[in-house]
Amino acid sequence: MNSANLHAENSARAVYFYEFSYVGQLSAQHNFVDQIRGASHRDQTSYIIDFYKWTGNYSDLDTRDRLTTMWTDFVKFEDPTAFESSLISLKWQKYSKGEKKYLSIDNDLKIKSDPLPNGFEFWKKIYEKNYWHPTPLTPENINKINKNKKK
Repeated sequence: MNSANLHAENSARAVYFYEFSYVGQLSAQHNFVDQIRGASHRDQTSYIIDFYKWTGNYSDLDTRDRLTTMWTDFVKFEDPTAFESSLISLKWQKYSKGEKKYLSIDNDLKIKSDPLPNGFEFWKKIYEKNYWHPTPLTPENINKINKNKKK
């Protein structure tokens, strides 16, 4: 979310934010803890490049078709929902710091607002307390670094 906020503030191009919630036959199994439910961190990749096995499940195939269509339309048109279809029946709204709209990708597509407002504030405090703010590499800073190494 921090990255989405920074991109939205500093880029002239549109920012699209999503949450992948779909769980199907190609999703990672949570065998180590019974209480964990839902999609894993990189599950959407399985539906694009088929990590584990081919699936004949219609819902899995619809999810794959949605993802590949949205990703290729984003590359071609800078708009992941440039065209509506039987699988993509809504317009993915742009994310901005003022309008925190995002797409929930599950069995259906839904536009939602403000993902994890309380959770984000918790992690933002930890991030700001512990983040190292690197010095940009400029010729002037490189000279300073080289001088310090010689000492």
